[in-house]
Amino acid sequence: MYPKLGALMKFEWDEAKAAANQRKHGVAFEDAVRFEFDTALVGIDDDFAYGEERFKAYGFIGVKIYVLIYVERNGVLRIISLRQASRQEIRNYEAYLTKGW
Repeated sequence: MYPKLGALMKFEWDEAKAAANQRKHGVAFEDAVRFEFDTALVGIDDDFAYGEERFKAYGFIGVKIYVLIYVERNGVLRIISLRQASRQEIRNYEAYLTKGW
């Protein structure tokens, strides 16, 4: 478990990446401002060697669970990806909420 970053109020992203994310996942990066960090499960995204520390957060936007990939740079949260969670990710997140990890 990593520190919650809800205190980071400034978001940024690459506009071309945001448009590609909207086409691919049907989710706008602007929606990330409603991501509920207070109840999010946040960890290191180590799927690949990215050259910088990336985070993967599972949490709510409204009533649905989303996956937010981001980096933190000088107090700014830079969004890499935002999508709805898969069924397995939802089950894992629900297990985290009910049992803790």
